[in-house]
Amino acid sequence: MKNTLYRIGLWSLLLGLWSAAFAPLPAQVVTPWADVDKTGASLADLPTRDFSHLQNKPALAPRQALVFAGTAGARVLNLPAFGPADFTFAFWLRPDALPAYSTVCYGGAGSFYAYYTAAGSIVVEKAGGGAVLATAAGTIVAGETHLWSISRTGGTTTLRKDGVAVASAADAHDYTAAVTALGWTGSTEVVVGSLAPVCFNRALSAAETLALVAQGAPHANDYNSAGASNLLPGDNSTFASAANWVVTGATTIAAGKLNLADGDICYNDLLPLIRGRPVRFAVTIDSLTAGNVQYFDGDSWVIFATTAGTYSITFSPVATYAAGLNLRASGGAAVLDNALAYRCGVLLAPAAHAPGNGLVWSDQSGNGAHLVLPTTGVVWALPDPASNVLRGSTGTNGNQQLHGAATLSANTQITRIRARALSGTPAITLGTSSGGSDLVATVTLSPAWQDLTLALAGGIVSADSSVWVGSNSTDVVQLNLALAPLTP
Repeated sequence: MKNTLYRIGLWSLLLGLWSAAFAPLPAQVVTPWADVDKTGASLADLPTRDFSHLQNKPALAPRQALVFAGTAGARVLNLPAFGPADFTFAFWLRPDALPAYSTVCYGGAGSFYAYYTAAGSIVVEKAGGGAVLATAAGTIVAGETHLWSISRTGGTTTLRKDGVAVASAADAHDYTAAVTALGWTGSTEVVVGSLAPVCFNRALSAAETLALVAQGAPHANDYNSAGASNLLPGDNSTFASAANWVVTGATTIAAGKLNLADGDICYNDLLPLIRGRPVRFAVTIDSLTAGNVQYFDGDSWVIFATTAGTYSITFSPVATYAAGLNLRASGGAAVLDNALAYRCGVLLAPAAHAPGNGLVWSDQSGNGAHLVLPTTGVVWALPDPASNVLRGSTGTNGNQQLHGAATLSANTQITRIRARALSGTPAITLGTSSGGSDLVATVTLSPAWQDLTLALAGGIVSADSSVWVGSNSTDVVQLNLALAPLTP
């Protein structure tokens, strides 16, 4: 009996040791040093902590861009007009200066028109046809690189900064003219800085915009032979002809209408569905006796209408389905008219990492929407959009060197300095030597972040330098220095 109990106890001990040795470890979260707020606050303080220093994160992926000197812009070829449909116009932008007006894109009266002002406000309009939205001053900041996206869906246009919504407004405009100019109006309002566009004939979601921020180029599925042309020819679109349409059961096409009988289907192989590649169709439902109208997503039926009306649906097929756009009524009969079908994806997608190609930046969307450069005033560049930011803190009463010697390399430009005190109101100076104030003269801080006035001409550091903070108290001071490398 004792031996039996001994064996049971021994096996229990071994089993416990085995379980402990191979138990899954708790997930470890590694946070980059630059994003850690080293204030020593407890978790209870989190709801009231100031995380403003973590905002304004730039686009993550470097990509090709054009640098505009403020004297000329580029031409855009073969980009279709957006019309009344959904679209996204996105652009990586790093303004080096903010003139009175700087045009992102324009195409004359009736076109989509986006620009920003000297105050840093982004304005979106239908050229000559009315405003859409305008943001507050300070939205655009010189020296900062961000991906801005302007998307319209369901009659609402949303502006996003690095994937985060900044502003939205109703937009029912029919953009009848195509965008033909980038970085200027064609003659004036020239951008000073770098700019890289990408355009879609559908609205990107917030998640898709975040992916674009991270990847620096559209997803492969968006290279989809997209365009603004309806893929259903005239009589197919109006149901004046039954050509290319296949109907089953009691469903008919007659007198310019599609008459869907309950449970029957109607499909058209002019728009075959390819897994993951988005498509959009629009249709008018004149009447619906009961039930609903559905489309096939390549795997299952999806309800999109329960009443009469005009509908526009964008979806990504779950599976490839060669039979194409497929509609059916369920629980009742429906009469449909005016069907439109489009492949969705990029309308304008300049090569993300290709080297400069003379005076033409080749479009990869398949639409031939190439960018044509002037002979002077616009040059090629492959900027790294990740803003260089030096962050540090000190609680020394006296002079403290941040991060050791030669923190700043020669030919570095300090574009912005922000600082705050976690408590109290210490007076500080910033210099390139102990006790120096050649970067920032004496300024009194508070717990709120504030911009400091640069004392250094142009903010340009000509030689390898340190950053020294002089303070009159032991109150902890936090500093953010935005830096940009210059060509020696």
